[in-house]
Amino acid sequence: MHIVAWILQSLLWVPGQVALRFRFGYRVVGLENLKKIVSRRNGVLFVVNHRTQLDPVFVAAILPFFSLLRPMHFMSLPPAEYAHLPFGRHIYGGFLFKIFGAYPAYRGLKDYEVALRHHIRLLKEGKSVCIFPEGGITKHPEGKPQKARPGVAYLAKRTGAVIVPVALTGIKKIEVRIGEPFVSSGEDEHRIMDHVVTLGGYGA
Repeated sequence: MHIVAWILQSLLWVPGQVALRFRFGYRVVGLENLKKIVSRRNGVLFVVNHRTQLDPVFVAAILPFFSLLRPMHFMSLPPAEYAHLPFGRHIYGGFLFKIFGAYPAYRGLKDYEVALRHHIRLLKEGKSVCIFPEGGITKHPEGKPQKARPGVAYLAKRTGAVIVPVALTGIKKIEVRIGEPFVSSGEDEHRIMDHVVTLGGYGA
């Protein structure tokens, strides 16, 4: 599915960029920070705040067309978790999600090695993975990120992946801010998420 995701994201890149800029005034700040990634051996973990259902599209679009970091892979839930949504089982977490690059994380197992097995494998293969550490769309009226869940810290420690904090800001005009990459030295999920909160100007 890695090749399929690359092809699909490539086909959508140009029309996607045009549509995002026209509809949302889409703007990326800090793109030069991606050049500071010196090694992709253990993968690249993009840590992002979650505000809308379109966030995966906004994140995938930050990577230049010829970037070696493409395609972007995502963390989703198993199809059954989306059954309450219209067409949820078939779209969210289903085949369309998978070919776009999304792999499920399994909740309630109390074992991150099993729950995040797909994402551990992707990172160990040197791929790019996007994670929304909040575990869902924020309910804060001003879009302030919620507390992060421990999975992001486990992934960072388990794989040694380069972490790239990314902050989604704006409502009518979407600005994506890319922070400086770093490798975790044992930070917990809150310390890791602090990079995103600060980057987005959301305060403590």
